[in-house]
Amino acid sequence: MHKLVDHLFSNRKSPNFANTQIQQGADPTPLMSSRLDPLARNYYRRNNYRQTAGYPKREWTTEEMNLILVHSIPDRQLSARLQRSVQSIQVMRCRLRSK
Repeated sequence: MHKLVDHLFSNRKSPNFANTQIQQGADPTPLMSSRLDPLARNYYRRNNYRQTAGYPKREWTTEEMNLILVHSIPDRQLSARLQRSVQSIQVMRCRLRSK
């Protein structure tokens, strides 16, 4: 993983950002910002989805939908609390807002 992360950050213009190293086992999400190129953003997004996937499918309750719309805690924590994937939470939030 370090080689991929080094490659992704090697072309950064900010010297502080380019020299940032991710320790093995550390959560790289604080590094995510608008300065990341799409390749890096997609890498972290897929990794986050993969880590929270695998919950069984079931119907959404009104309480769960309200928690999703309030968005008071990060999706990763909400995923553990609701026993649903981050991706399913984000998709449902989008669907609820479009109604």
